[in-house]
Amino acid sequence: GEYTSPKQDRFYHYSDTWRLDLQTAQWEELKLKNCPRGRSGHRMVLWKDAAWMFGGFQDTTGSSAKYLNDFYFLTGLDGA
Repeated sequence: GEYTSPKQDRFYHYSDTWRLDLQTAQWEELKLKNCPRGRSGHRMVLWKDAAWMFGGFQDTTGSSAKYLNDFYFLTGLDGA
């Protein structure tokens, strides 16, 4: 996720990962090893208890961005 100041001159990208339990409608933060660094604009595919995540960007200032070309395979997303 990303925080943007009201004037959009400061950005902060969070490096947290969350799971929504569809049975209870409750969010749970997952403490994963080797988590991706914070970003926006990434693409993710979920299947069973795993996810594949590619790319995205990090806003460094209000006028420039760092584009990411990395790939992550995340497992254990079922909360078990």
